[in-house]
Amino acid sequence: MASATAWKQRLKAGLYLGMGASAHLTGAGAAWRALAEREPVLRVLMYHKVNPQPDNPPNVPPSLFAAQMEHLAARFRPISVDDYLAARRGERALPRRAVLVTFDDGYRDNLEHAAPVLARLGIPAVIFLPTGFLSSTRPLPHDERRAAAGVANPTLTWDEARRLQDFGFEIGSHGESHRIFSSLPPDEARAEIVRSKAALEERLGRPVRCFAYVKGRPDTYSPSVIDAVRDAGYALAFATHSGPVRPGDPPYTLRRYNVEPFSIYTFGRFLEGDCDLVALKDSPLGLAGKRALNRALRIPER
Repeated sequence: MASATAWKQRLKAGLYLGMGASAHLTGAGAAWRALAEREPVLRVLMYHKVNPQPDNPPNVPPSLFAAQMEHLAARFRPISVDDYLAARRGERALPRRAVLVTFDDGYRDNLEHAAPVLARLGIPAVIFLPTGFLSSTRPLPHDERRAAAGVANPTLTWDEARRLQDFGFEIGSHGESHRIFSSLPPDEARAEIVRSKAALEERLGRPVRCFAYVKGRPDTYSPSVIDAVRDAGYALAFATHSGPVRPGDPPYTLRRYNVEPFSIYTFGRFLEGDCDLVALKDSPLGLAGKRALNRALRIPER
């Protein structure tokens, strides 16, 4: 029987399907884009696990991930962090239908299942690593109950992180302890932000330019956390509230779309912008609704 978290994932996928299909069939999505996107925008995708284990969210099965990436490569323009930074500097414009692929949490299955697909298709990617869990047998905090039930979700070793670089991944920081930064004392949050960057650069031998907030909702980072990210020398930081990104957007609160196990039709509508009204979930009312749903399903906060 599927867990409450899996049911929630299915509910969200159904919501996106209905929203995307409605916007597509009525023309509302195209009308909204014509109004809101007067210049090219970037859509940043956020993945976590890519593995075949059932009832293991947040997860996209490898075969579905491959199909999603094939659709992306055929119909959109995958870009790199370098491309986006060049657009921010005004050196060149963002291409139409630009997409950046990112991964959070540093799961080993990203190397095993995602990296070969991306390399075959020539799609750049960024992975955000929590340095306290590299080469560790400890599960990430939100995987502890699954680990106790025998469902393993190992994180990368340092050697495996280097192999991801060989596949063309850019490495970014996801802190050390995978705790929500707004819940930490300011000095402790700042120390994690600084130390994780230094550890990645020392062990992997390349500059670390990108940061991703744990959980990444608007209530999980504060102005002092944003200041710490800027002061540590990161060029960009990514949150998890939904919506397109423009070259002139604030660099330390960039939006991303969380990818569920979408059908290819839903995934296409997602990338076309037909599901952009999902951004309402990040409003104060939307956040309250999500917490209420989690309580009803007895899903603990990550």
